Amino acid sequence: MIAYLRQNPFATLLVMLIVMQAGWFKFLAGDWIYPIDYLQRIIVIVIFFVCFADSRSAFPPPTRPLVVSLIAIAIAFLLFLSSIGFGISESLLRDYVRYAHFGFPEIDRLDFRIFDHSVGLVLVALSEEMVYRHTAVRVLVRWNLRPIWIYTISATIFALLHAPQGAQGVVISFTAGLVLMYLYRRYHGLWAPVIAHYFVNLMAYHLRPFFEGPVPPV
Repeated sequence: MIAYLRQNPFATLLVMLIVMQAGWFKFLAGDWIYPIDYLQRIIVIVIFFVCFADSRSAFPPPTRPLVVSLIAIAIAFLLFLSSIGFGISESLLRDYVRYAHFGFPEIDRLDFRIFDHSVGLVLVALSEEMVYRHTAVRVLVRWNLRPIWIYTISATIFALLHAPQGAQGVVISFTAGLVLMYLYRRYHGLWAPVIAHYFVNLMAYHLRPFFEGPVPPV
């Protein structure tokens, strides 16, 4: 099985997508939602490193890591601000797209919250960028698709992952997917998009109390 996946990036992508989409069931797991989420993402990360012999090449250090990191954080802040704009129109979106949406419950314990907003969000950023940027690009490039289709397809499957968050989450995630793919292709690796992904989620959790209505993470 592993040998087959190593020779077939498309099959590896499908397995990763199945694991990610199966994670929807965690929203029915009550208090187990966070442990299941962590496990799901660890499985995806393990699959990535086991199935891609050149997995380390996905993290080439940029020539100016501090500059690239600051650019990624700035872009994360812009994504957060754009999510606020979408949040303002959330009620309008719900009028046209009516379906139940789910989210993660608030964490009361300080030590657990610190763990989730550090290790937990790193797992989120790593696993999703490995799947929806690096692995997706490896597959789509083999199909000789134009860049516009690589951006659109990867952002679409990334947005579908966030369907349980409702229409707002889908729209925000699609937009974020386009921006994160640009960072991946611009800096030739996962360094920048992982940093941007981590910080936009961190901002979504810590800055959203200052704005009316929840801002879903990507």
